[in-house]
Amino acid sequence: MSATPRRRAGDRRVPEGYEAVTARQALRAFNRVVDVAGVRWKLAVLSLLSLVAGLAEAALLFLVANAAFAIAEGSDVVSIDWGPLDDAQLSIAQALWMAIAMGATMLGLGLFLTRMPARLGTDIFVRLRARLMRAWLRSDWKVMSEYAAGDLHENVVATAGRVSTAVMVLSSGLVAAINVVTLITASLLVSFVGTSVLIVASVGLFFAFRPVSKLTRAAAAQQRTANAAYTDQLFEVIGMRAETQVFGVADEVASRLDRATDAVAGPYYRSAFYGRLVRMMYRNVAIVCVVLGVVAVYNVGSVDVAALGTVILLLIRSLSYSQNLQTNIQSLDEVYPYLVVASDALDELEGAAVDPDAGAALDAVDRIELASVGFSYVPGQPVLHDVSLAIGRGEAVGIVGPSGGGKSTLFQLLLRLRQPDAGHYLINGVDAEGVRLRDWHRHVALVPQAASVFQGTVADNVRFFRDGIADDAVLDALRRAHLLDEVLALPDGIGARVGGPTARLSGGQLQRLCIARALVTSPDVLFLDEPTSALDVHSEAAFQESLLEQKGTTTLFIIAHRLSTLSVCDRILVLRNGVVEAFGPATEVRAASPYFRRALELSSLD
Repeated sequence: MSATPRRRAGDRRVPEGYEAVTARQALRAFNRVVDVAGVRWKLAVLSLLSLVAGLAEAALLFLVANAAFAIAEGSDVVSIDWGPLDDAQLSIAQALWMAIAMGATMLGLGLFLTRMPARLGTDIFVRLRARLMRAWLRSDWKVMSEYAAGDLHENVVATAGRVSTAVMVLSSGLVAAINVVTLITASLLVSFVGTSVLIVASVGLFFAFRPVSKLTRAAAAQQRTANAAYTDQLFEVIGMRAETQVFGVADEVASRLDRATDAVAGPYYRSAFYGRLVRMMYRNVAIVCVVLGVVAVYNVGSVDVAALGTVILLLIRSLSYSQNLQTNIQSLDEVYPYLVVASDALDELEGAAVDPDAGAALDAVDRIELASVGFSYVPGQPVLHDVSLAIGRGEAVGIVGPSGGGKSTLFQLLLRLRQPDAGHYLINGVDAEGVRLRDWHRHVALVPQAASVFQGTVADNVRFFRDGIADDAVLDALRRAHLLDEVLALPDGIGARVGGPTARLSGGQLQRLCIARALVTSPDVLFLDEPTSALDVHSEAAFQESLLEQKGTTTLFIIAHRLSTLSVCDRILVLRNGVVEAFGPATEVRAASPYFRRALELSSLD
């Protein structure tokens, strides 16, 4: 059953406007993402401990400067005249022991403040990735099927990683900012003039570099869009690897990927260049600002040598932290678009969530009806029009028609993956939208056109994450799918591992495995989309015997181009251009439908 055409990566996930994300938008997105991981209290603890560490460092620098001056002067006493401490007297030994204690406190807090951002980033990465995938898996079929593979991969891998980086950067920036404020406040208490010069210059530098920061954000958004497009093409190449080898076009395919890579190179270079440019410029200009602050202190002439040494130490340390802060701000500029993309992805996917427990209970599926049903992917361009049918329990219905006639869309409606735009879909006489989805899922099963298995055992793949299915039921389903003997011939039987690069089953065996997966719960309704496309004639005959066993108890819907598969059907529905051309027993449909009559002739079944 083919899905609807998916959007190219970037068509909606990174639309125009993300290149100009503002700090306010990023902050709102950050709050949304932080709520996902529940780490807000950790950020509060981080802020408090950063303040304590900053105060300890300021006090340590003040003590060291004054103790050094006292030792140089040959004095046994360290005079403290700083803020609330006025003319306090400490011995050299007391001052040094206090300095050691403060240094030990700083070391312990430093280790904790280094570990916490890494822990926060990890929590965000793990929980955001899980939340995004869970939201995608729980979203309605329209959103799930149209979500580009490149976008999903980019959000779950790259975007989650960048958001994790943003949290670590923000945490480190928070520590740096608190330290800057603490040290500058301490410096103001010693020399108001010199410190004021540094503050004014730093603020001026910050605003002077904002235009470059906007360029950084734009480059980061363009880089993400290009990465998503590249991922889309990469998945396409992986899916067509056999054709690439057979047609000998490896170089041409590689050249196409090279062009997608080149599209990433420009934004990647600009983002890296702008970031390093700001850091280099800020570092050099900030050093000049510190010198100007010291000059201002010297010209005032009212500060003693110990105070001057303290100011220099405090300004240099605050410069170091301000450099870190500027680096963090620049790094945040690079991840602003990713924060907004992650927040918007959560809003879109979680906004499309389907509640499987809403609606009326369903004990069995006895009757399915479509009454004048219509459906359009694009308004004004109907894919199905005025489709009506009524199917009783145990009836087998074959669905045929030319490609593009609406068969797959009809299947999606019957499976409740989509809802009709017009008319009504009734289950046991009740509107389908009012029936509990969790119950519906227990009563229906699907054999898709493309057989898919995951890495696990044969038994795991038959159960397909449905707990409570015993091994006996697995064996019986394999027998009914005419795969049991071949599975038991494997070294580990139903415990043999399949899927991945070391798959042990052929294409036909995989399709029969999917049939066993559908049969294992003995569903009330079984949907089969080209179920025999990969089966040989002997397996197809055996499979039809299995379908005959289901008749009378299981309602069957079968899409088939191989008309021999439809021999088990009670009625045939011919769908052309979204309209029912004929519906009834095969003999009546043959008389009423030129398409079906011609198909029988081409199949040599007429």
